[in-house]
Amino acid sequence: MMVAISIFRLAGLFAEPSPTDQQIHQVRSGSAASVTVSAVPAQLRVVTWNIERGVRFPAILLTLKRLEADVILLQEVDRFADRSGSRDVASDLARELGMHWVTAGEFQEIGEGGRGRAATSNQAILSRFPILNPRMTVFSRQAQWKWRLNPI
Repeated sequence: MMVAISIFRLAGLFAEPSPTDQQIHQVRSGSAASVTVSAVPAQLRVVTWNIERGVRFPAILLTLKRLEADVILLQEVDRFADRSGSRDVASDLARELGMHWVTAGEFQEIGEGGRGRAATSNQAILSRFPILNPRMTVFSRQAQWKWRLNPI
């Protein structure tokens, strides 16, 4: 099974677009908020959640609606990956929740892209309040060989 997964991922390495590091780490943001709240309340409801790529989108959306959070911090958020329906999970969640959002990629998900687009794994922030001047901090030293040579 692992050999088949490795071959599939290696095939993606050659068949999918190859974004630069700058393209992967690019900060993207938007607003689906119908009302802009200017004053931040004394208490905020903050949720942080590793959504495991967003493959269970309907359940994630339902849970987030029930939690009624002011700020949502999300980890492992797919963008254009086949496994999550080729959707931009962060912006789709923000649209459904009527929130502002910002996201940036961590790395390319080789073997998950399609339709001429590379898939990435991202971090995201959704907020009822405008998100001003978002930035992405990229580590200058990381275990690059582990991520570049490991097809699994």
